[in-house]
Amino acid sequence: MKNSYREIFKGTSIIGGSSFLKLLISMVQTKFIAVFLGTFGVGLAHSYSNLSGMVSSFCGLGINNSAIRYISEETGENGDPKKAEAITAVTFFLVCCISLVTLVVFAVLAYPLAILTFRDVAYFPAILFLGVIAAMTSFVGGFCIFLQSYRKLAAIAVSSIISSILCSISSILVYYYLRVQGILIAMLLTAVIGGVVGRYYVKKSNIAVRMATKAEIRQYSGAIIKLGIAFFLQNLCGPVFNYINNLILLAYLGVEYTGLYYCAMNLSGALATFILNAMATDYYPRLVQSVHDPQKLQSMVDEQLDIGVHLAIPGLIFMVVSAPLVIYLFYTAAFTPAILALQILTVGVLGRVISWPLGYVLIAKADTKDFVLLEFLSTALLTTLLFVGTKFAGLNGAAAAFGAGYLLYIFVVAWCVFKKHHIGFGKYNMGLTILWNAVLIATVCGLNSLRNPVLRWSTGSVVLIAVGVYCLLHLMKKMNLSFTDCIGFIIRRKRKC
Repeated sequence: MKNSYREIFKGTSIIGGSSFLKLLISMVQTKFIAVFLGTFGVGLAHSYSNLSGMVSSFCGLGINNSAIRYISEETGENGDPKKAEAITAVTFFLVCCISLVTLVVFAVLAYPLAILTFRDVAYFPAILFLGVIAAMTSFVGGFCIFLQSYRKLAAIAVSSIISSILCSISSILVYYYLRVQGILIAMLLTAVIGGVVGRYYVKKSNIAVRMATKAEIRQYSGAIIKLGIAFFLQNLCGPVFNYINNLILLAYLGVEYTGLYYCAMNLSGALATFILNAMATDYYPRLVQSVHDPQKLQSMVDEQLDIGVHLAIPGLIFMVVSAPLVIYLFYTAAFTPAILALQILTVGVLGRVISWPLGYVLIAKADTKDFVLLEFLSTALLTTLLFVGTKFAGLNGAAAAFGAGYLLYIFVVAWCVFKKHHIGFGKYNMGLTILWNAVLIATVCGLNSLRNPVLRWSTGSVVLIAVGVYCLLHLMKKMNLSFTDCIGFIIRRKRKC
């Protein structure tokens, strides 16, 4: 009998391993970007990215989520391969249409977006060019949809690593020669490289991507778009409120401190990103294939939450303990005001790791009405907290708002999913949630209360080692593994190499 924890760990390892390598590559790239662009350039790059994400999500109509759901259903044990191929073809057609619409929307709205976002019409040409980048990024996203829907985990991992390496090299060279003026060119190269690599691995994975027939478009596009619109309303909450959040940060912190906030945000969840990526890439399609079995769904949620938290918490504790060193290594001395914000933001990241397994239940069941309402209320709450925190406490207040918002979100999503589908945390996972949030918050507060650097580092190291050893033993127990099994596995891998 297969150990379900091992199956989850396998999927997490493949996607998480690639995410970790991408993280290392990204950190090297981030160091160069911080040196070449400075805080102003980093803030400007994130503002472009947020604007592109908001408009792309608006034009995308949630097609990516609905397509993944429909294709995943047909690639399961009881699915129809021919139907999966037809839906794939229709999805490709819809992705092409979305790319064109995105380009047109940017062309029409470039002038008002320049005024609204930057309060300066001088950014009008840049936003026009950003439309080309957003259109290409939407097109490239189609290849990710296909690889994820067919659960080609190895192809996803390898392609993402190759793309990251090539994109980092090209971006660093562009920033070196052009500095801030090269931001949009670097973004364009990233989209082009992603498209070339994605297309290659879709073809290599033997996923049939062809032009859809008129009959197929009539048969499947309506259902995909209908479900996609529901997902769109849910997905739109994120980019729209992110855009509003960006305006709040720019208004109260300025471009430079907004850059500090985003840098702290990126680093805070860096070591937990691989778990969140694995949920989106592997956990969600598996959940869709078991959507009609409540008992199996509950088991999958419990196992994903258990393994996700015990993988994430050592990384988050490490980030809290080593925040000054991480800031110094991957940025410059100008970014040191972000140290405390980085530590506080880890609380919100843990909230994501805990809440996402339950949130995906609503998506898998296409319960979009409740999920849209949940996302709207939760993101509105986060934005309200961000406004209050930023206005009265600046950068650290903004970080505290993110942490507090996700702590509240955990219990809101748990209540919503249990009420509608009778799937919840259970006593064990509720205790797990309270325990690890308490440990993380106590670590942040405790270390910042110690003024002696030696005592602070030694205390943090003890906490990190203790938490790391406990989580390792817990995961080994769940997967029925001993140290002998682990050593034997490593020896066999070396012999194969």
